[in-house]
Amino acid sequence: MAFYNQNNDYKVSEFNSAALKMIRLNKIQDTLNQINGNLLMFNINFGVYNYVLKIRMIESLLQEVESKLDDEERKEVTQAQNVINEFMEMYPIMQKGKQGYFSSNQLTPHPENWKKLQTLLFKYESLVRKLIDHHGMDTKYGEDDYGL
Repeated sequence: MAFYNQNNDYKVSEFNSAALKMIRLNKIQDTLNQINGNLLMFNINFGVYNYVLKIRMIESLLQEVESKLDDEERKEVTQAQNVINEFMEMYPIMQKGKQGYFSSNQLTPHPENWKKLQTLLFKYESLVRKLIDHHGMDTKYGEDDYGL
């Protein structure tokens, strides 16, 4: 964006998107922190269970750093995404509840599948947060040379 100052000197204004990126990252991380308390709760604001929302939020974090990833990092992320997607297709987390010999329409978590998915989600989120930190998209710490 160009403009003239009081002396009619031509100046160029540069837009720095780093502040907006930090706001987006902070909002995503806040959402992750809020939903982590109960990942099995159905989130009426988003219309999905919180564990599904967690996957979406991790994907949003990934989109913020994706352009900085090298080929090996992209391969690692793609592999993690595929593992989670395939797991969720093959092993449903929520199942119709059973009470004794009778079935109910109420959905309950499948204990083994849920435990495995928790582990996968933790690893996936850790990977993406590590990439954000590695590529200098976290806040600057003291005299470090990275950070927005």
